[in-house]
This record gives sequence, structure tokens and C-alpha cells, in this order.
Amino acid sequence: MRTRRGQSFVELAAGLIVVIPVVLLCIDIATIYLGVELNSTVCRDAARAASLGAPDAITSGEPKRRAEGVVRKANKTAGAVRLDPNVQVSENVNQANLPTAPFGGPIEGDVTVETSVHIYPPFLLSCIAHQSGLKFTTNQTFAYTWTMANTSTAPGQSNQGSRQY
Repeated sequence: MRTRRGQSFVELAAGLIVVIPVVLLCIDIATIYLGVELNSTVCRDAARAASLGAPDAITSGEPKRRAEGVVRKANKTAGAVRLDPNVQVSENVNQANLPTAPFGGPIEGDVTVETSVHIYPPFLLSCIAHQSGLKFTTNQTFAYTWTMANTSTAPGQSNQGSRQY
């Protein structure tokens, strides 16, 4: 009777030696996967926000400010997944067809946003990541959807509107 109980404990210990590292490795991989997905989602949202307003050629720094606002909202400063607050924004705008005030018009071009995330796996992969963590970078590109408003008036009309009596 004793030997069977002892044999069961030895089998349990041997099984746990294999199962526990596999479970910890799965948790590390899940942390990395979720961190990369979070970065991809935040990058997409930041690129969309950057494309919804005037391009850098019209209002300097606005696309980057809009993208940084999205990243700032999602950013966490502690934990296993930390978004990098530094956002890279570049745009490709057709300068020849850039609308001018007061006539306005649509913007032809796109904006690209690049974000990074540092992931600190909690268990086995932390020996590979060390203090700097694992860094993943992604970029997303969206076409500009902003249109400059036409503020011009037709000859003989004023901006105040006309009254007829």
C-alpha cells in the first residue's frame, strides 16, 4: 500500500516538472500575443485619428498631435505591456492639388503612423527579455478623409446673408 502511494507522488512530481513550465510558457506567449494585438489596435486607431483632420502641410503638427492623443489614452506605464509614447507620423500628400483658402477642397494623400510596444513576459521568457523587454513595432496607413471647407462667396453676395423685404 505504501509503495503505491509513493509511486503516485513520484509520478505526480515528474508530471508537474513537465506541465508547469509548459503552462508558464503558454502564459508568456499569451502576454506577447495580447501586447502585439494591443499595439496593432492602438496604431490603427491613431492612424485613423491622424487622417480625420488637416494634414501637416496645412496645419503643422496636427496629425502627430491627434495620433499621440490616442496613444496617450491607451498608454499604461506599469505592467507586462507598455506602449511607447513616442509616435512616428509621416504623410504623403499631393502638394500640387493641395486646396487653398478660401476655395477649399479634398486632400489627396495618406498618413502613416508607427507605434511601438515593450513587452515584459512574466515567467520563463523574462530571462531572454532582460530589463529592456521585447520590443515590437507596427505601422498603419490611412487615406486622408478631411476636406477643407469652401469659405468663398459668390460675386455680389456677402457672408452675412441677404434679406429681402
